[in-house]
Amino acid sequence: MSNAGIPLRVIQEISGHRNLEQLQRYLEVSDEQVLGAAASLAMLSPVGRSGVELGVDEKLEIDASIPNRDLG
Repeated sequence: MSNAGIPLRVIQEISGHRNLEQLQRYLEVSDEQVLGAAASLAMLSPVGRSGVELGVDEKLEIDASIPNRDLG
């Protein structure tokens, strides 16, 4: 369900977990998901690292070498 884009709070209700912490024990996050989410955010707010808006032809680069972090 998470891979299909269903919000975690909805998955929590469906699965019967008491809180998101319990649910997160069963969730895995792939590098592709992290990169996809970062790309989606870049599309919503096209602001570069310096705080200057990106031009139409510019792309926000995402460093795939950054290790996964525990977001819980």
